[in-house]
Amino acid sequence: MAENPRTRKPVYLDGDIRRTFLRKGGGDYRAQPHELERMLRDASEDRWDSQPFTRVGLDEGVFHPASLKWYRDRFHAANPGFDVEQPHHDFLYEWGYLVRDGGNLLPTRGAVALFGSLRGVRQLMPKTVLDVRFLGYARTEDFGDTRWIDRYVSEVNLVETWQQLLAKYLF
Repeated sequence: MAENPRTRKPVYLDGDIRRTFLRKGGGDYRAQPHELERMLRDASEDRWDSQPFTRVGLDEGVFHPASLKWYRDRFHAANPGFDVEQPHHDFLYEWGYLVRDGGNLLPTRGAVALFGSLRGVRQLMPKTVLDVRFLGYARTEDFGDTRWIDRYVSEVNLVETWQQLLAKYLF
């Protein structure tokens, strides 16, 4: 049986959402409450990250220019044939990072999370923190006495956070 698209999930028996099953490997298992919640969230046509962000405008510096440049440099290196000289707003609109609201272009929440200025990111989620912990043991090993061997906390956009992680942990 073919898998349903995310917008048509969850599928359940006899009209009872509690009778939702997931296929894992060779078997079907009853969905846990957190799995049902995820499917219901994912089924929405109006996803959180695609919604317009209105708290900081394009003309107010919602994007971190260096993050956007870094992303575009990698995009064009991996996708030759696209216009390298295309203005940022046109590029972002073409790829769904900006949406039209009436006559205005607005960044999506996802675009702010990826490329946002510090002000934009803090307006998106006031307590934004990405906390990365290096455990020092493999997933297959038993938990050691040490909770983690190194930790990195970042409060900036995802591109900047990725750059900082690379600088710290790439030898």
